[in-house]
Amino acid sequence: MEKKYKILLFIIVIAIVMLVFFLIFKNIFLPPKEITPSSTNIQIDIPKSAFSSKKNIDIRVVDKSSEEYQELINYKNFYGEIYKITFSDESNESSILPITLRYKIPKDNYFGDNFINFSLAYITREDPPIVSEFSGEKIVKIENEYYIEAQTFQITKVHYIGLVIESPQESSIGLKVIKEAPPTLEPDIILIPGTDLNFLGRVMNVPENGYPQSFWSSLFPNRTIWSYNYPLTSTRSQNYNDSFVSFVKRTGINSYIEFEGRRLAQELSRFPNKKFDIIAHGIGGLIARYALESSQTIQNVENLVLISTPNKGSNLANPLFFNLLFGKNTDILSQYFNVEDSTILKITSQISSYLDQINSYYEDLIPDSEFLNKLNSFGIRNDIRYLSVIGNNPEIEEDLSNKYISRLYPEFVQGKGDGIVSVDSANLEGIEKTYYSKKSFYEIYNDPDVLKEIVNFLEESVPSYSVEPFKDDNFVEYTYETEEGNSSSDQSKNTHPSIISSFTLPSQYKESSILLNPVKQGEIDEDTLSIIAVGENIYFKSPNSIYNSKLEKIFSNKIMGGLLFNNKYYISTIDGIYILNENGKIDKINSEIPSKGTEIYYLPNIGFLSVEYESNNCNVYLNDSLINQGSNFISLKVINGEIYVIFEDKITKLQNKDVVELINTSTIQEVLETQFGEITDFALYNNNYFILFSNYKLVLWNSSKNGLQLIEDGNIGRLKLQIFNDKLFVFGKDYVSYILLKEATFPGFFQRFERHIIDVLIDKNGKGWIVTKNNRIEIITFSL
Repeated sequence: MEKKYKILLFIIVIAIVMLVFFLIFKNIFLPPKEITPSSTNIQIDIPKSAFSSKKNIDIRVVDKSSEEYQELINYKNFYGEIYKITFSDESNESSILPITLRYKIPKDNYFGDNFINFSLAYITREDPPIVSEFSGEKIVKIENEYYIEAQTFQITKVHYIGLVIESPQESSIGLKVIKEAPPTLEPDIILIPGTDLNFLGRVMNVPENGYPQSFWSSLFPNRTIWSYNYPLTSTRSQNYNDSFVSFVKRTGINSYIEFEGRRLAQELSRFPNKKFDIIAHGIGGLIARYALESSQTIQNVENLVLISTPNKGSNLANPLFFNLLFGKNTDILSQYFNVEDSTILKITSQISSYLDQINSYYEDLIPDSEFLNKLNSFGIRNDIRYLSVIGNNPEIEEDLSNKYISRLYPEFVQGKGDGIVSVDSANLEGIEKTYYSKKSFYEIYNDPDVLKEIVNFLEESVPSYSVEPFKDDNFVEYTYETEEGNSSSDQSKNTHPSIISSFTLPSQYKESSILLNPVKQGEIDEDTLSIIAVGENIYFKSPNSIYNSKLEKIFSNKIMGGLLFNNKYYISTIDGIYILNENGKIDKINSEIPSKGTEIYYLPNIGFLSVEYESNNCNVYLNDSLINQGSNFISLKVINGEIYVIFEDKITKLQNKDVVELINTSTIQEVLETQFGEITDFALYNNNYFILFSNYKLVLWNSSKNGLQLIEDGNIGRLKLQIFNDKLFVFGKDYVSYILLKEATFPGFFQRFERHIIDVLIDKNGKGWIVTKNNRIEIITFSL
């Protein structure tokens, strides 16, 4: 009995000890997630275990009539409410997980899902206070409300938070030309910045040829210079954020840098016939490496220059290390690490600034991260020349080589780092060349010696050629006259396309069911309608109205033209430009409209394209420049973010606010030796242009091989081309057939209709929409 009592007593004691342990330490190991009240415009979400103890946050709206508010707006051009943030424990420590802040965007100021004219600004509680904006913000949509969202590890230093709204500005991402030069043997330059956007070196007040210049222009005066734009430090639009979320769901990979690496690979693949040299700084080098090393099919990059690239990561990205320093007594840290106070302050400030910049993708940069291990597993490309420029001056005067802090941060040791990236991390084994610079991370690309090294490295791979002196000869020379009477060399004849046989053509034609389950959706009392797909939504446009998929009129105005670009439909009217967003909201963004033009189209980031019809003539203007005279304008088409202008006798593309002709009917007729009518539409699949003509002919032009094939002559529609699931559907007014693109086969199946088709569209989900006309306009849906 006594033995049982002792066992029972022992169990009770153990239980009490465990309970006490739980009560003492539960707030340390399992602090609850804190969310600010949703009744305010601001939300602050603190993940569990972000701090060592629970944080009680008090958020107060600053009275707009107070002197406090007036003083704050003198610091920053805040819009609307400003919030004062205080902690009950008056703590000043960093978190080991990022804290998320959201501020509701006023709906009246939200112009569309590609606009980025918002930021979240803060003022610190220091004296004097620091006024700044959070880095890497994004616009998110939650329950039909839009928020600007930011992340930080240093919420305890923030005293005031407010919204900043600038003039409406659309996101501009991907490859963009900084300076254009005439074609030479030298490859174009692509600049990829990291966290320091000054790397692009733009001098905005010195325009030349319409482009903002930079010091790179003087280094490479004969080369076209591009920049790769991506929003890893600037605000990310709702469209961009949706693309990233979709990428994560599709692949299970939560990495912004890998996401951008894949996007860069896609951008490079758009220019298979161009040659590039890439110069990248910081994480820009990681993006470039991922694009090239994960995709061996990209063959248009010759040289890659990596400047201060953290190939093995940076300890500055580790919030756990920073937690040891942030908010701690400088004197105690100085004694503990046996370094000077000024050194501790400089190191802490540098880490704080860098961690703020990379807060949304810091995990990718922690040494031995999943992303870095994946990247370095690919191996360097043997067909690309690499130059690694490595800085070894962290701008820390004190010698830290034998100090304990060097174990945490080798990046701050003279000769071993540049203040952000260690020499060991920047080094890549097996590459063509490595150059060491006695400069820091933020100065290295301005160093004349570094720039000279880069120029010399890139020039080494440019092929040299010489022209022999002229020698008289005894050969008889001939001059051939073209139909126009101009002389033409054999070289110009060789630029003409050749005849190819890429697609297998049908030996016979057979009627079949292609469009299934037609359902009439309703009627609209209009003379004509065209179909528009904006995101997941379908709309119908007449000359004076726009209807939604429920056939409800949502817009009334004289419409002079419309362009679908980046999931927004830009509507040109007699009194300005409107945007139709995916959610059906229509906002006016511009009251200006060209004074002349029968049709007017607004082209984002370019200006206006105006079509002016005269008697037996058609003039087309890009802004104020006449770009075409005589041949009729057919339509505009946007494919992969590029704008094509279709004329009755040629297909052109807008490049850098100029019009470039791709192919014309005269060339096609000359090669295929048959007559063609007007071009009515075209579709693009990889490098294959499918061109539809008014006399029921379909031509394939392979731009990479510069080859032409007549796919069909007579047994095909002439209305419209649509691509879905690797099939090219060819529609006529009462006829549809299709081509298998992957199999490169035209099977010869067709289907006829009793109704007269005016327009047709296959949406992203494979649902078809047809506008037909008997006595009235009908809307019909079908499935494939």
